[in-house]
Formats: sequence, structure tokens, C-alpha cells
Amino acid sequence: MNAAADIDARGKKVVIIGSGDTGADCLGTAIRQGAKSVLQLEILPEPPPFRPDTTPWPMWPAIRRDASSHKEGGVRRWGVGTLKFHGQNGCITGLDCVAVDARRQSDGRVEFIPRQGTAFEVEAELVLLALGYVTAGVNRIADDLHIDRDRQGHIKIDADHMTNVRGIFAAGDMQTGNRSLPGPWPMAWRLPGESCDPCILKGGAMNEAARGQEIGCETIG
Repeated sequence: MNAAADIDARGKKVVIIGSGDTGADCLGTAIRQGAKSVLQLEILPEPPPFRPDTTPWPMWPAIRRDASSHKEGGVRRWGVGTLKFHGQNGCITGLDCVAVDARRQSDGRVEFIPRQGTAFEVEAELVLLALGYVTAGVNRIADDLHIDRDRQGHIKIDADHMTNVRGIFAAGDMQTGNRSLPGPWPMAWRLPGESCDPCILKGGAMNEAARGQEIGCETIG
């Protein structure tokens, strides 16, 4: 597919699912291409305009952020979950949506509870998925080796960065999750590397710490 030629918002009713930086980019592009209308849906509740007590300094403030694209037009709706897509002749025609409430569970997960009687349908001719931080995604190596994941889909590791499969370690976004801002990436790779070191051949012989274990070493990230 030639995205520049095949994906064009001109004259279309556009729906964007997701309201982060990528969603803002989609919004601005759709408006500049001449979209008939643009609706941006976010499953999370609308954040406050000022820093709340739940995210004091130096934590990243959970506040509403409006990009320059939002000043160009479009409509944003918060606390909306998408249930189903509708289409005809291979083309999208609409979405079934519902208002949701976000509730944090005892294990830290956020669960989205649909509100009864709030279902509604949205017409759409182009839907853009701007979903971030969802999961580490499909990884054929991890799946084939039956490596355990946590509830968010990230690779589970122990204190030595080893997975449940002996001799296989995880590093980078596979263990920390996706991020749009650079984090301490040297540490994310150096620490698993140090844990993996006993498994690596050095000078033609295995490290003393690994001798006798006879295990290989693979790192996924």
C-alpha cells in the first residue's frame, strides 16, 4: 500500500481512536487534507486542566494537553469505548460506542466499565487507530518459546532479567513497555547484559559463574 496515495481524509467523516501525540498528528493531518469532519475518541476520562494531588512533583502531571492541531478544529470526546466496527463493500461505515468509567483494580490494572444506556453509533468513512502503550505486541520468538507475560502483555522477568525460560533474558521495551519519551535505555540494556554475562563465552571458555550450567543465552528486546 502506498499510504500517501491510498489514505486520504479529503471529504470524509474521520474518527480517530486515541488522543495522545499520535492522535493529535492524525487530527491535524486529517483537517489539512480537507476532512468533512473529525471526531477524536479517548477511552480515558478527561484529565483536569491543572496538576492534581494524585501526581505531585516530580511525577509527570496527569493534566489535559491540547496540541496546536486541536486549535485547528475537530471534536474530542473522553471516556468512550469502541465496541464494534460497521462496514459495507469493504469500506468502513460506522462504529458502535459506549461511555465508560475507568476504575483502578487492586492489582494496579485499570478496568473500563460501560455505562448502561449510553451506547451510541458514530458514522465514519475513515478510522485511524492512534493507540499507544497497549502491549508489547505479537512476538513470534516469545510465543514459540512459551515465555510468560504480565497482564499488560510485557515479558515477565525475575530480579536477574531472566524470563521463565532458563537462559533467555528480556531487555528494553519488551520488559518496560512502550514509551514515547526516551528513558534510561542504557540501564535497560546494561543490567540484562550483566545478568546474561555468565552465559556468554569469553576467551573460548565459559565464564566461571556459568561453567557447569551449560545453558545458552538469548536476549529479546
